[in-house]
Amino acid sequence: MISYMVYAFLYLGFCYVFGSVPFGILVSKVANYGDPRKMGSGNIGATNVLRLAGKKAALAVLLCDFFKGFVCVYLARVLFSNFPADVQNDICLSAGMASVIGHVFSVFIKFKGGKGVATVFGVTAAVNPVLFIAGVSIWVVVFFVSRYSSVSAIVSISAVSLISVVLNKSDVNNAVSLAIFILVIYTHRQNIRRILSGCEDRMW
Repeated sequence: MISYMVYAFLYLGFCYVFGSVPFGILVSKVANYGDPRKMGSGNIGATNVLRLAGKKAALAVLLCDFFKGFVCVYLARVLFSNFPADVQNDICLSAGMASVIGHVFSVFIKFKGGKGVATVFGVTAAVNPVLFIAGVSIWVVVFFVSRYSSVSAIVSISAVSLISVVLNKSDVNNAVSLAIFILVIYTHRQNIRRILSGCEDRMW
């Protein structure tokens, strides 16, 4: 079991590195729009890429960031399928969390990164598809009411974290849910300030 746990920790390291890949920068440069950190909001996520490079580039970034989280959880379930169910579930959640941390604090861009929303939804889709659908539905409703992408992200991820805690009582799940909630608030701190001051840009 000890050797398997070492294997698990190594896998979490892989998930962090994989999550660190800055697809927003890579896609923008391939599309000849330069570095998104130097334009618009300065964020490397799909929303800023949408403003700078258009829908196709933004969709590519969104899908890549989504699959960061999804792939890490899915592979964990496959690689550790011989573990007890509760241990396997904890490894899957930890792998998803590692990918989100990598996205937010990327080792490739001086421990800076995106806001983590798409990657969190990727993790959620792999862990609990029903919860993923609920989270996306909340995002869509809040967005069409407010037209703020940031508000939609904060409300939907907060709801997903809360529902996850209610549905799953494990300590690892609760810790991951709390960490994701805190991370999303942290990465949207500037948006929150702009919303409170009335300076946040609405989409469309």
